[in-house]
Amino acid sequence: DVQTDSWVECACLLQPRRLHGVAAVGDNVYVFGGATDKEYEIKHAERYNAARNVWEARAELPVGSYASASAVGKFVFVFLWGKHVVRYDTEEDTYTTLVDLPLPEWYGFATASLGDSVFVVGGATRGRWSR
Repeated sequence: DVQTDSWVECACLLQPRRLHGVAAVGDNVYVFGGATDKEYEIKHAERYNAARNVWEARAELPVGSYASASAVGKFVFVFLWGKHVVRYDTEEDTYTTLVDLPLPEWYGFATASLGDSVFVVGGATRGRWSR
């Protein structure tokens, strides 16, 4: 809680994971893809409803992947590492595939939205750090 400078424990994810994309739209937090201890590049997506302190399953990603994510308006742009970008519509619970990533085998990058733009920073491509 940034108002009280303290940690607050929330409900647990439905699917524990790592290397996943996260973005907030309105009063909800969305989580996409990632990996579990038993499965790499999962399709699972969830929405955290902060008012109810509950996670809810959402439509699965079109393909399993590690991911980064950033929100612009009602949309979450999900960057599937090494693959392409999908746009998730938070109102319709649907995905639209947009474009391939501009670098081959691009992994491990972070994203941030600023106005109507999404910035993709860092990571590695074909085993070399990107600049």
